[in-house]
Amino acid sequence: MIEAENICVQCGLCCDGTLFARANIKNNETINPAYNFSINQNKKKSFRLPCAYLKNRSCAIYNNRPYSICERFICPLLKKYNNNEVSAKKALKIIATVEKYRNEILQALGDKSIIENDSIFTLVNNFKQNYHEQIKTASFREENKKLLLSIVGFEKIVTDNFKPPKTAKTNHNNTDEVILK
Repeated sequence: MIEAENICVQCGLCCDGTLFARANIKNNETINPAYNFSINQNKKKSFRLPCAYLKNRSCAIYNNRPYSICERFICPLLKKYNNNEVSAKKALKIIATVEKYRNEILQALGDKSIIENDSIFTLVNNFKQNYHEQIKTASFREENKKLLLSIVGFEKIVTDNFKPPKTAKTNHNNTDEVILK
């Protein structure tokens, strides 16, 4: 039987920039300068993903993670696995499908909008913003059919399996985080 931790180790999508562009830090947490995180302290304290400490799908600082988000985040797919709503085999297949779409998107984008160390989330949003008008044309859609299908597939599988349900509520006790149900 595959344990929940093994699913995380074989995944890493929450830290590699596939699912999120940033990870929020609680307002009451101190920024630790000993770590090389790209910290944003504007509206919400957060650090940029992909995480600089993710190496081969594993956290290089796992035993000394400086922020609580790194310790307590459990994605909805892992929750489904823990609740016996999805098998380990199915969870790993979902992860592999996300990776397939991500790789297709990165390959198709080529030099159109890739900026080193941007999350796939950011790259897809930038592509959609930059080509918003062109996407409406049949010629652009035909020329970029594989990319557009990969983006749609990617967004669907990520929304269905990794994003919090729409019924999530905001926690107002000075943390600015979404509570996952």
